[in-house]
Amino acid sequence: VVDRLGAGFLGPFGNTWIDTPCLNQLAAESLVLDQCWIDTPNVVSLSESLWAGANRGTEKPESSPLLDGASRSCLITDDERIAEHPLHAGFDQVELVVTQPDVKSDLEQTNFARLFAWVDRALLSDEYDLIWVHSQGMQGPWDAPLEFRDQFVEEGDPIPPRSADLPHHLLESDYDRDELQAWIWAYAGQVALLDLCLNPVLQSIQSLANPPLFLFMGARGYPLGEHAVVGEAGVELFSELLHVPLIVRDPSRDRHAFRSQQLVQPSAVFHTLHEWLSGVDSERALWPIIESPHAQWSQLAISQIDDQWALRTPAWLARFRPMD
Repeated sequence: VVDRLGAGFLGPFGNTWIDTPCLNQLAAESLVLDQCWIDTPNVVSLSESLWAGANRGTEKPESSPLLDGASRSCLITDDERIAEHPLHAGFDQVELVVTQPDVKSDLEQTNFARLFAWVDRALLSDEYDLIWVHSQGMQGPWDAPLEFRDQFVEEGDPIPPRSADLPHHLLESDYDRDELQAWIWAYAGQVALLDLCLNPVLQSIQSLANPPLFLFMGARGYPLGEHAVVGEAGVELFSELLHVPLIVRDPSRDRHAFRSQQLVQPSAVFHTLHEWLSGVDSERALWPIIESPHAQWSQLAISQIDDQWALRTPAWLARFRPMD
């Protein structure tokens, strides 16, 4: 799970200007869920949907039911909030990778590279039934070597920022479009770094005698001025925040691309993993989408934070908030 990774910045979800060869290859061998919408942009609450299938108003368990089906489990994260979450009480190992704040010149010292190095070691140890990885992603420092963001710049274009700081702005009507574009290139550099650092993990997975089920998803997107909001300057329940990538690679099925437009929310990830680990069938797992592309599925995705609500159907997105 990668925080602040919106679907619109990845090749498998339609982006044409950021090269993501690793994720492109993963998508070519996987189920690609085009319409995954998070139920809340509060990443801690979102985790309760992923780890326990909890929905609004339901009682939350003291530990994740996923762990009941795993004899050995490992959580690897660079986010303290995730490492300390009560639902993680049952993990056999929790590894907190400390984030470094500055732009790196050495690729191997970037936060993505250091996090995924831990993942690679856990995979190759063949010790765990479940490895859960949560990356701060673009919520953490934008520390990619400068050439990752500079690759998008052409002659006469503005120079991307040189620090690892994240932008947080409410845009005025006369905002500087060049400045915003420079920040977009900096974000794109982080996406390119993510794709490169993920590649060794996927190679390790393919080298295993019994490759595991592998899921890749975003926790929430990063607004970059689409509705006058950049970063955490405000919370508006639009698609740039709520629409995230979800890719599922099942080694027991034919390795070919399958793309679905069905509306999916994070609790479906929980039910899919729970069925895989426990062997108990669940009608809310993702497999029916693969087995019967035209099966009836949810026609409504609901997202909420504080007093804001968003409803997504196959045809439209509606937003609700109290009158000022």
